[in-house]
Parts: sequence; structure tokens; C-alpha cells
Amino acid sequence: MGNFLKTFKTFSILMLLAFAGYSTVFAQPTDNTRFIAFGNIQTQQLDLMSTRTPTSSGRIILKYTPTAGTTADAAVTQLRTIMNAIGTVDLLTGGYNVANIEQKVGDRLTTLNYHNTTTCIKAFIGYGTNYRVTSLTPGTQYAFAVLDYNYDAQNNQLKFWQNPAGTAWPHTSNPRAVKTLGAYYTPPEISVAAVYATGVTIKT
Repeated sequence: MGNFLKTFKTFSILMLLAFAGYSTVFAQPTDNTRFIAFGNIQTQQLDLMSTRTPTSSGRIILKYTPTAGTTADAAVTQLRTIMNAIGTVDLLTGGYNVANIEQKVGDRLTTLNYHNTTTCIKAFIGYGTNYRVTSLTPGTQYAFAVLDYNYDAQNNQLKFWQNPAGTAWPHTSNPRAVKTLGAYYTPPEISVAAVYATGVTIKT
């Protein structure tokens, strides 16, 4: 009888641990990618780089195009609202792959009536986050966000990170605003005198 109770107790503990892990895997991420930055900003493209949270299944990149005259701060505030609204996304048919994630997140944005301003431009399964964004409009204010998700294989759903209600936004650099260069931007000319001043020798 003693051996039975000992075995039963061990089994119960293992089951509790298993269920705890099960619920953790299928829950929304407890944290999100904290920081994004931009490089190689041009008239129609830029490079987006970010840190990532290694505990989530993957992440998506959202592009927000505000109406003309919207400030960078206002664009970031609105994109935060959109990030929080996504919640859970059903993959339905199509499977757990990049193309279907992008499609179904787009469908979710349409349901939420954010599709006129916001698109899911890239999905990652795993830890990728760096991406070259193309097909942008010159001289235009954008905001971008990286949003982490966990994949619920049992229900074929993506569960996205959400900022806890009533708490301050924890990531000051995600989302982030950026403006592309104007259409008529030309690099500044460098005078020969300025080049010589650097100590560089020009061979003719």
C-alpha cells in the first residue's frame, strides 16, 4: 500500500508538471520583443532590426501607415492599440507556415477594421527578426512593430502577446516610428578641400 501511494504521488506530481507545461506552451507570451531599430533608410526601403524574446514560438512585423500629418508619437500610440487588439488568430486551413500566418493575421486586421492602415508584412517561425522592408513611399511617416506569438498546435491558433490591462506600455522602442527619405533627396556633395582635410590622398 505504501509503494502504491508513493507511486501515485509521483505520478500526480509529474501530471501537474505536464499540465503546467502544456498550458504555458499554449498561452500568450508573457513578454514581447523589446527593441527595434532602423538602418539603411532610403526613399523606398529600410532595414528593420530587433532584439527578440526567445521564449515565444515566433513573431510578426506590422507596418502602420498613418494619414498625412499624423505625428510619430500618434502613429506609435495607434499601433500599440492595434497590437493589443490582435489577441488570438485561428490558422484554420493552410497550416502553420509563414504564408498562412501572414494571410490569417491580415484577415484578423480586416475583421478589426485596421486593414486600411496596417499590414502584416513578415512572419517568422522561430527567432528571426531582421528584415528589409521594401515598396515604401518616399517622404512618408510609418510605424513598425514586432509582435510575438505562441503556437497552439492543439487548436491550430496563434496567441499573441498583449500588454496587461491597466499597466504602462513596457517597451518604449517597440513599436517605433520612422520616415523615409524624400523623393528628391540627393546625397550632400563633399568638396575636394574637405577630402584633403581628412588626410586622404587622391591619385589622378
